[in-house]
Amino acid sequence: MFCSPGSGRIAPSHKGMGITEADWARFLEITASVAGELGVGPTEGGEVMAFLDTLKADILD
Repeated sequence: MFCSPGSGRIAPSHKGMGITEADWARFLEITASVAGELGVGPTEGGEVMAFLDTLKADILD
């Protein structure tokens, strides 16, 4: 199942995976680190992090 923003599939495809707040925090740390290594600027990085924040409630159990 492919899940994309607006597809309505984010929550069902992550339900029951047991993703915790700690998992989410680590995911964001890794994402920020990789973005920095790739030279993503603070504006663009902030936009990505803001987008990810909109998905959090649908992903965490």
